Amino acid sequence: MRQLIKQLMKLLALLTLGILSTALLTGCLPVEEPVLPPPITTIPEGRTMRTFTVERGDVLLFTNPTAQYLPLRQEAMHFNVGARRIRGVFVSLGDEVQAGDILAELENPYIFYTLRDVQWEEDLTLLRISQLNERHNFSLSQAEQSGNPIDDSNYITERNRLQDELGVIRMRIAQIQNEIDEMQIRAPFDGIVTWVMDFAGVMWSQVGQPVVTVSDKGQ
Repeated sequence: MRQLIKQLMKLLALLTLGILSTALLTGCLPVEEPVLPPPITTIPEGRTMRTFTVERGDVLLFTNPTAQYLPLRQEAMHFNVGARRIRGVFVSLGDEVQAGDILAELENPYIFYTLRDVQWEEDLTLLRISQLNERHNFSLSQAEQSGNPIDDSNYITERNRLQDELGVIRMRIAQIQNEIDEMQIRAPFDGIVTWVMDFAGVMWSQVGQPVVTVSDKGQ
């Protein structure tokens, strides 16, 4: 009986070893990949060509572009004098201006009175020179008719003095005019006001601060 059990156990061990060997050998064998079907090549259908009869000048393609207008010439105007009260800005956005138009001005009414007074001095000096020349010419005419020479050195001296005085007066006028030009902003060319500062109440000038921008819409 014991010998029979031993034989059965031996047979079972051999059977188990065989099963394990078969499993190990099966795992080491290469797995055969499935064969893919051959690719199918499809040829696209030909596009139907449409034809149109066109003539010279026909529009074949167009689009609707968008653009921003930029003037070729544009200048931002400002005062060259600071800490002066601004009398006013005389233009608004979109106004058309001509070259030389006054766009803005600083406040200083006394300078215009000074310019007026000096211009009166110029007119008076010119009148004196004119009257002196008339007297001189009359004296020369009388001397020619009488044959008696005259000493006209006094006329020449007085004329030179008046000419020098006129030169000084005109220099003063030029200086005052320069001051007035610095007080005013004038349009540099014909154009349109495209920007203007918000002028309200009491405002003071600053050197380089933009006041008005003029653009030439024609370019």
